[in-house]
Amino acid sequence: EQGRPLQRWLPVAAALLVGLALGGAGGRLLGRGEDPAPAPAAVTVAAATLQPLQGSGSGSAEVEDVDGRRLVHLHVQGVAPAGDGYLEAWLLDADGGLVALGTVEPLDGAADLTLALPANLDVGRWSTVDVSREPADGDPRHSSDSVLRGTLAPRA
Repeated sequence: EQGRPLQRWLPVAAALLVGLALGGAGGRLLGRGEDPAPAPAAVTVAAATLQPLQGSGSGSAEVEDVDGRRLVHLHVQGVAPAGDGYLEAWLLDADGGLVALGTVEPLDGAADLTLALPANLDVGRWSTVDVSREPADGDPRHSSDSVLRGTLAPRA
């Protein structure tokens, strides 16, 4: 009679083992479909080294094509805004035209930011990257106080 309780638990234990095995196999099969999609490949189409126009500082800019979108990656170092102003990134053309890219906010003397470029912007025409000091005066125009500048060179 001592063998009877063991006989009752044997089918339960076997069912539990089968359930665990099937659950593990099913989890592995389902998990295969949950792999994240690989990140789209970024292709660098142009790059520039930003040189100081006054004082010190340095920077770089890279234009990348990521799945049909063009992004500019900016790195700025050693340049601070004046007073209560801010730094602004721009693209310039040979005729004096300007496209504002966005605000550069240095933290501990350096800033890294990525900005989307307008889809129809011709980087061959708008090839000069400029970083300027802008006063907090509400005027969206370029202050003419450029601190870094470089020319984008096409990359193959």
